[in-house]
Order: sequence, then structure tokens, then C-alpha cells
Amino acid sequence: MKLNKKLFLLGAMIPAVSALSVVAVSCNNGTDKKDATPAEVIEMVKKLTNEDKNKLIHALDVKGILTQDEAANLINTLNKDAAQIGSIVWYIKSAESRIGREQDYALAKIKFDNLIKDATSKWDLGKVEKTTGLVKNPDTDKFIPVVYMDIDETVLSNDFTESRAMTVGGYKPADKENYDLKGVRKATPGAIAFINHVFDKGGVVMYNSDMNQPETVRKAVKENLIKAGVKKEYVQDWQFWMRGSVPYKAADPEKEKKIEEWSKMTPEQAAKVTKEEISALTNDLKFGKEFRKMPWIGWPSSDMAYNIGKLVFKNQRMNATSENTEGWDLGTTGADKVKFRVAMKIGDNFNDFFDEASKKQSNDDRVALYESKDAAMKDLFLNPEGSKGRKYDAETKKWSDLEWKQSYQLITGNSEYGGWLDPYGYKNTYLELWKAIKEIIKDPKDL
Repeated sequence: MKLNKKLFLLGAMIPAVSALSVVAVSCNNGTDKKDATPAEVIEMVKKLTNEDKNKLIHALDVKGILTQDEAANLINTLNKDAAQIGSIVWYIKSAESRIGREQDYALAKIKFDNLIKDATSKWDLGKVEKTTGLVKNPDTDKFIPVVYMDIDETVLSNDFTESRAMTVGGYKPADKENYDLKGVRKATPGAIAFINHVFDKGGVVMYNSDMNQPETVRKAVKENLIKAGVKKEYVQDWQFWMRGSVPYKAADPEKEKKIEEWSKMTPEQAAKVTKEEISALTNDLKFGKEFRKMPWIGWPSSDMAYNIGKLVFKNQRMNATSENTEGWDLGTTGADKVKFRVAMKIGDNFNDFFDEASKKQSNDDRVALYESKDAAMKDLFLNPEGSKGRKYDAETKKWSDLEWKQSYQLITGNSEYGGWLDPYGYKNTYLELWKAIKEIIKDPKDL
């Protein structure tokens, strides 16, 4: 039987890619000729032993048969995440990656120390008890400085989850959460020393992650942080403003009543709440301007944390932290009116800083936002002394100055996934990145 190699390869190896319009394979049988359908070709291959399949693949001159675009399509079908493997290995294993992250945290310490020297920001640095970690209400017209930190790749590694995802067809949130619950993740180089440093100097750290915040996950992350070296006194429930933390009460009193009721359920009770009931609550759920007494809810189920929490952006959580002029009730004696101001933001993803402005944007648009005179955020990243803090209001789409200085620190090097990859999607990632490379080299004047 004589086969057209290209058509055989396309028919046998990637039958799912209909765009390649596989045609019939011509077979010679003496003087008779018949056209085999793609389905028949697939059946031929199925009958081969694994050894023969391997020989067939190696016998085919793939590079000579396929165009570069067809090869990219084939690679995408075999492993859509193939383009990410190199960046993940580099991020986890290279000296360059480790040095970069430790340098970033060394600089973050300098920035924080410079910020708390600024008298105009009205910091009260004497209300964090170092031996107990307890925080007291600050003096009148004073504020406790907050460093907001993302968790994944910023504080705790996500290396196992991301590496394994490359071998099982991609990232799955449930797999990540199951691993997080083990509480065994290693710390990002430099992160633990920085966290302890902030508390020792009279500030506090809050965790602003898009990890779901059921109580089980929060408990596991707390234990993980302590195991990694954060002083146990510096790990409290009120520090966790992950997905599920809700700083404002619902505008609809009935929906607010339901949120309060569900937040106090046991896991067994929460398991009886149906997806339809959760959907009914979150449908048209709006939040007002009244602050919730204790926003750092540890939900009884991950589904509740996700579906309610996804309606509140990181940017909203950070804005709320500073804007509660009455202060927050931390649930301990002398800490019922704790007024905070966000002094620093630290993350590995540009979306960790102003996600309401940057999320789901193209990379060109994200770079333009960083460079924008309207946003005026460059000095917040680049000036070791800090700069006038900035606020983004998603309702008005306006930027404004804050009354105090801030400083931002990007923990560099994470190209595993994140906001930069969102524009390319997660279904045909290799193919979309291949197209992006072609666009880059098409007009090399800026390279």
C-alpha cells in the first residue's frame, strides 16, 4: 500500500483538527484503486503495535511534510501547553530566577523602611506587639501601614501545581486547591524574611490572593506560612483577604442576610446548599458602601468562596482597607477600631496592583497602562523612596492621588502563567503563542 505521507500523518495523528481538511489516502492494490476515508486511516493506525506506531512516526519526514503552521497546529493538538514547559523549568531551577526574586525582596525591605520614615503619611508604628502579634487601635489621626501581598509565586511557590499541569492537559483549579490543602509549599526566596521584617518594624502584612478562601484553605495556608518560617504570632485570620473576603455589605438586605447566614454554616450544612441556590444569590449581587464588620470570611465551602468572592476585585479589597475611616474590628481587646493605610503592594502579576484596570487586557494595553500619565504609577515601582499613592475607581474609571506615600514591588520572573497569558487563552495556548511570535518578527523595527 502506497500512502501519501502528509495526508496519512494529518489523518492519523490529528483527526480532531478539522481545519486541516484531511482528504482521502490513495491506496494501491494491484490495478485497483480506492480512496480510504480518514476514519479508515485511523483504524489502520489503531491496528499497529505501539512499536510500529513509533517506527511510523519516526519514518515520516515531518519537517519536510508539514509547513511550520501545520507543525504548530500538530504540536498544539499533542500538548497545548508545550510552549510553557521551558519557562516553568527556568523559573523553578535557574540561578537567575532565584537571584532575581531575592533581589526583589531585598529592595522591598529598603522601600518599606523608607516609607515608614515619612512623617506626612501619619504612621503609628507602636501598635503591633512583637511577642504576641496583637494589634491595637492606633492613636488619633494615625494609621498602621499595610503591605498587601499576593500569595502564589509571591509568598508561596506554585511550582508543583504548574509543573504537573503540563503533564495532565493543563491547569485545574481543583487540583491546585487539593495540593494547597497539604500545606507543604516552599516559600518564594526572600518572602519570609520580608514578612517578619514588616511586623518587626510596626507594620502588618495582608494577603490579597485569588485563591478561594474557605476556612480549610485559610487554615492550611496559615500552617504553611508558619512552617516556612513566618513567626506564628504574625499569622492571624484578619490578614487574609483572598477570594471570598467581602469588605462591603450587599446592597440588597435579603442577599446580605443570606451571606451572613451562609458564612456561619458548618461544612456539612454548606454541602446541602445547591449550585442553583448559590447562583440565585450571586445573580445581580451588588455591594453597597457600608463596610462589613469583619470581611475576612473563612467560608464553609470553596464554591461559596469562589462564586461570591469573584465579584470583588483585589483593587476593591485594597481600597476598602484604607477607606474604612472608623477602623476595623480585629476581634481582640483594644483592636475594635484599627485604621489601616495600604503602604505597599507586592505581587508577581501586574494584575496584583490594579486588577480592575488591567485584567483581561492585551499585553500592549497593560504596558500602555503602566506607562500612562493618567495612571501615574511608574514612580511607585521605580522610586526607592516611594511616591504619592494612587487609587483607581472602576465606577468612574478615574485615577486620583492618595494622601500618603506608597511603594510597589513586582516579584519578577514568573512566566508560568498569569495576566500576561490571559490574552492568548488556555485552550489553544501553543498555537496562539506561535501566532504571537510571528507577529513579533513581522515588524522587527522595535526589536
